[in-house]
Amino acid sequence: MFRGVKNCPRVVSVPKLFWCLLGVGVFVLIIDRHLSLHGVDRHRLPDKALVHTTRQTQACVFPDLDPFDPSILKIAGLEKGTLQCPGYAPDLTYVTGTRLMVNKTLAELTPNLTGCRYRPIYRHPDSDKNVTFGAWSPTFTEFIDLSRSAEFILCVCENSSRENVSKTYHALVPDFPDIGEIEAVRLKKRQVQARPRETLNVVMIGLDGLSRHQFLRSMNRTRTLLLDELTSYDMRMHTQSGTNTFPNFISLLTGHSKLDIFKWWDFRQFSDSFDLLWEDFNRAGYRTLFAEDQPIIAAFHFMQKGFLRAPVVHYSHPISVAMEQDEELFSPGKHCVGNTPELVFNFNYIERFLDKFKGRPVFAMQFHTKLTHSFMTDSVLADEHMYRFYRSLQQKGHLNNTLLLTFSDHGPRWGAIRASMNGMVESRTPYAIFTFPQWFLDKYPDVAQNLKTNTGRLTSHFDTHATLQDLLYFKASGVRPFTPGKHGISLFQEIPLNRTCDDVPIPVEFCVCNQQQMEQLPTNSSLALGFAQLVLNSINWKRNASICHELSLRSVLQVVNIKLPTVSVDYDKRLFKVKVQTTPGDAIFEATIQTSNKDNAYINAFFSQSKKGGLLLQVGDTIERLTMYGAQADCELEATRKPFCYCRNYRPDTSH
Repeated sequence: MFRGVKNCPRVVSVPKLFWCLLGVGVFVLIIDRHLSLHGVDRHRLPDKALVHTTRQTQACVFPDLDPFDPSILKIAGLEKGTLQCPGYAPDLTYVTGTRLMVNKTLAELTPNLTGCRYRPIYRHPDSDKNVTFGAWSPTFTEFIDLSRSAEFILCVCENSSRENVSKTYHALVPDFPDIGEIEAVRLKKRQVQARPRETLNVVMIGLDGLSRHQFLRSMNRTRTLLLDELTSYDMRMHTQSGTNTFPNFISLLTGHSKLDIFKWWDFRQFSDSFDLLWEDFNRAGYRTLFAEDQPIIAAFHFMQKGFLRAPVVHYSHPISVAMEQDEELFSPGKHCVGNTPELVFNFNYIERFLDKFKGRPVFAMQFHTKLTHSFMTDSVLADEHMYRFYRSLQQKGHLNNTLLLTFSDHGPRWGAIRASMNGMVESRTPYAIFTFPQWFLDKYPDVAQNLKTNTGRLTSHFDTHATLQDLLYFKASGVRPFTPGKHGISLFQEIPLNRTCDDVPIPVEFCVCNQQQMEQLPTNSSLALGFAQLVLNSINWKRNASICHELSLRSVLQVVNIKLPTVSVDYDKRLFKVKVQTTPGDAIFEATIQTSNKDNAYINAFFSQSKKGGLLLQVGDTIERLTMYGAQADCELEATRKPFCYCRNYRPDTSH
C-alpha cells in the first residue's frame, strides 16, 4: 500500500482514475530516486536481507515488515551525509612505532611554532571514572622516543606566545612482553588439553540502539561489503533480551539474564565479579581489548561503579574519560576528536591492535554509543567510515583468520521511527551479522549449513555468547575449561524449529514472535482507560515515592491489540501494547499487557467490576520510557528507577 497517496476512491471516472494513478506513480518515482541517491537498490537487495519467514511449522514467525516502507524512509535520516570534522587546529604529531613525530609539512605551515610536548594518561588505580596524568615531557621539535609501555598520551604544540596551536590524543598499543609470555603458555596449554580444531580471532564492532532494519537502510556500503562480497550470516530473527545496553551486554558477555545476576549482584557493586566472555579468551592465551566511546553512560558505568581493576589487557576507558572531560576538544553531542571523527579514532585503535598482534590470537570488542544512542537515524553518518575500516581489515588480511561480528544491543528507544507502528518491531530487533573466512566454511560445511539455517530462526545474544565460547574450543576433542552460559545455543548447531521466546528466554514485552496483525483500538474507550490505569499504577509502583512525584494520566496515546494466530503457542492469551503520557513532565511510556483470551466486552466488564475473577491481566515487568528524562530525574541515583521519576525538587528552566 502506498501510504503517501490518500483518498483514491474505489469507484472513479476515467479522469479521476488517471490522476490517482499518476499520483501513485510520482510518489514511487520520488521514493526510488531518494533510495538511489543513497545507494540503496530495493530490487538488488538480497533475499537474505529481508525479514520474511513463511514456514507455518515454525513456532516463531516474525512480522513481515519492509525495511524500505515509504513512510519509514521519510524519517530514516537517509539525506544525511558522511560525518566530517573540519575546522579544528591541525594534528601536528603522529606516532610511528614508539616514536612521537612532528609532521614537518604541517609544522612549516604553522607560524611561530616553538615545539611540542606530551604527557601520559593513566587509569586511576581505584576508579573507572577518573584518570591521572603523568608529568609533561621535554619540548621536542622533530621527534621524541616514547616508553615501550606508553599507551595513552596527550600531545600539545605551542607557538612563541605559549598558545596551543595543536592538541592531539594518541591511543597506542604496547606489546607488554611479560603478558605475552604468559599468553604463549596459556595458548599451548589450551592446545594440549582441549585440542581445538581451529583458532580464529574475534573482532566485535557494535553500534548502540540500532535496529536491523535501520542498519539495512542506512549502512548500505557496509551492508553490501558484508553480505555481498564477504561471507556473512545476517540473523534475520535476532531479538534483544532487555530494554537498554546493560541487560543485553549481560546476555552477550555472560550467557545469563539480568534476572539471573540480580539474585547475587546489584548496581552498587563493582562489575569485576561477572564471568565475562573475554576472560575465557584471556585464559586461553588470547590478547584482549575492550573499548567504548561514551564513558559516562557506558554499559558497566551508567549509574554504576564500573570495574575496580581493568577487565582486559587493552582497555581504552582512560583515554575516553580524558577526552570526554576535555571541554576545549570534545563537547557533548559532538562526534569529533579534533579533526578526526571519534568513530575513526576508535577504528584506528582496533586496527593498530590487529596490526600489532598479527599472527597471534586476539579478542577485541568495540562498542560505539554516542553516535546512535539518542538519534538512531545518525547511523548513516557512520556508513562510509565503517566500510573503509572493514575494507582495510580485508586488504591487510586480518579477516582471513577472524570471526567479525557486526552487531547492536537493542533497537531504538525513542524517536520518530520508534513512535511508528513499525517501530514496535524495530525497537525489539537489533542486528547481528557473523562474517567468517571462506576457507573456514568450506572446511566445515556442517557449520556453514547450520549458520545459514539459523538466519531464519529465533536468536538472541545468549546464542552469540554460546557461539563465541564454542568457537574458542572449536570441535575440541579434550576438556573445555569453562562453564557454559545458562542460556543460549551455539549457532554452529541448528536452532530448533519449535523454539519460542520462553525457551530463550525473551521476556514477553520484547518478543515479536507471531505478531503478524496489529489493530489500533479507540483511545477514549473504557477498555483503553482501564489498560492505561493499570500501566499508570505499575509506573508509580516503580518510582521512589519519597523523592519522586506521583504521576497522573495526561492522555492515552495508543492501544494496539496484537492478534496472535491460532497456530501460536500463546493463543490462549491476548496481547496489547499501551502507550500513555503522564504528568508532571509529559513523559511517554509504553507497556505490554497480557490478558486471558477473552473478548473486549468481557475485559470491559471486568474493569467495570460487573465481572469478578477469571481474567489474567498482567503488565510486563519492563515499561519503556519513550522520551528522555534529562534533569527531571537527577535526584534518583538508581538507574532502573530513573525513567519513572519526576523529582519533587525539580524546577524546570523557564528562561527559554
